[in-house]
Amino acid sequence: MQHLVYNISALPELTEWLNALPADVKNKRILAGVYSSLSEEKWFTDVRTEINSYLPTATVTGGNCPATIDTSVNEQNHTQISLMIFDSSWVQGYSIPAEQSGHKSYESGENLADRLLNEAPLRPSGVMLLFSPTMLDVSDFYAGLYAHMEGIPVFGAGVGGHPDIHKVIMMLDKNILTSGFIAIAFYGKSLRLESTHHLGWIPFGEIMTITSAQDNVVDSINHRSAAQLYNHFIGFDNDDFFSHAMEFPFIVRRNGINIARVPFAVTDQQQMTFVADIRRGDQVQFAYGDINSIMENLDFFNADMKRFQPEAVLTFSCVSRLSFLNGNPNLEVSPYLNQSNAGGFFSYGEIDSSSGQDNVLNATIVSIAFSETPARTELSSDMSEDLTPPVTSSRDLARLKRLMYFISRVTEDLQKANRELRNISQKDALTGIYNRRALTTKLKQELSYAREGGLPISVIMIDLDHFKYVNDDHGHLVGDRVITASALIIASCIRPGDFLARFGGEEFMLILPATSAEDAAEVAERIRKTLESQTRTMDIPSVTCSLGVACDQQGKSSSDELIHRSDQALYQAKSNGRNQVFTAPQEV
Repeated sequence: MQHLVYNISALPELTEWLNALPADVKNKRILAGVYSSLSEEKWFTDVRTEINSYLPTATVTGGNCPATIDTSVNEQNHTQISLMIFDSSWVQGYSIPAEQSGHKSYESGENLADRLLNEAPLRPSGVMLLFSPTMLDVSDFYAGLYAHMEGIPVFGAGVGGHPDIHKVIMMLDKNILTSGFIAIAFYGKSLRLESTHHLGWIPFGEIMTITSAQDNVVDSINHRSAAQLYNHFIGFDNDDFFSHAMEFPFIVRRNGINIARVPFAVTDQQQMTFVADIRRGDQVQFAYGDINSIMENLDFFNADMKRFQPEAVLTFSCVSRLSFLNGNPNLEVSPYLNQSNAGGFFSYGEIDSSSGQDNVLNATIVSIAFSETPARTELSSDMSEDLTPPVTSSRDLARLKRLMYFISRVTEDLQKANRELRNISQKDALTGIYNRRALTTKLKQELSYAREGGLPISVIMIDLDHFKYVNDDHGHLVGDRVITASALIIASCIRPGDFLARFGGEEFMLILPATSAEDAAEVAERIRKTLESQTRTMDIPSVTCSLGVACDQQGKSSSDELIHRSDQALYQAKSNGRNQVFTAPQEV
């Protein structure tokens, strides 16, 4: 297997290069990649025609991009030609226009997986995706594909013009797409393929919640206008928003993995539109590019390449990294370029299934190593040395590294202090459960979710019966032990997603999202029985409790109204003889 990479700015340069190729190349299976900072359909068509005139059986794919990754980062009007020349392997291309996927992106991904697994005599060794990042639901399509690929590597990147991300050109042979997907499946019994990715952006500051979002559009964060909040912390010019946002993405943590999300536009309604999916309820933080982390990642890449021993490398690096590194983009990509004539481009969104998840990535660099020969178990003396020459840092870069280190330490200290303050302000000192202040904030948030989703929400007010006599007969220290034990017993009865807080004195309150009055009454009865039975066997005075249940069918009440209704229901339970549950009538 060979990987030949050449850079052109005019067709005669391509013609001359193709003429100089060895004669036997024409008889081999070839994947020709065309990645260009030019956003002209005619240019792509002319390049494809020229390639096929010399290599008639080559599969030709590619797209437009902000810049290419080759012997040096080139941001000029420039085109990279990547020829992957196989000895025994082959590729099969698939184009999926946006109109074919439509609003059923997940199903379209499943359909592609079915074709990939069943239309060839072999399982694919890997699948490369090129996609338009802003014009359809990439996340759903990839999730549908990933769900059926049975561990087969899937990798790729979003293409688009610069600075106009919406100007998309994707090519597969004679097909030109302006929106959709192109998939290239790699097949071969001897083909080895491995993908890796690195982020290098570090989360900092307050952990915030996406409180209103649909698809890739976010309306509010912490119940504040998304764009106004972003501008408050980062500051931006509406006319040049994307260039600022690329350097300060959000970090979302999903299943233990940090994933970046880059906003690329602000709507007239002050919403923020993102390159990849971001969901209501996601916990997010701002992030900054950390030079030290990026440099450490180069060591991991170097070790991976020494182990794999590739014959070809493709690299997709988010354009945000190009923007962040500014005058030093070669600092990060140069180690990749020393590997087997590596090629690739700067992208708008990346895909790499090696994380074991179906998330579209942002602000990430993805590399894919290929080889048709087995890796040697013992490295030769020249390969046992570092494959990557030492990166020389300028004085400015060294200063930036020290600054990043300082920022990371200060950020860690601030975050630790904020967590401690938040814990103090939200937790009840005696029982360790949430306090009334936290309850009020949480109830307003859950009522908002209930209104948006048209879902019921219930609350239960709980009061320990005759608690005054516990204090009078046994003293306040024993009374404190009863309250603490009661909190633990109640907590053992609730479900994941429920929210328990001490309302005051011997009163507790429970929030039950997406729960009807009937289901809430069942939870209340379980708490009543458990508290009564367990305190009889403990080394404390036994107690019972009365419980008032109130439900709002669609979150239309205010928090004060719902609390008042549950308090009235609790009063009725006590009036009826205590140690029982009473449910407030539904309001019309």
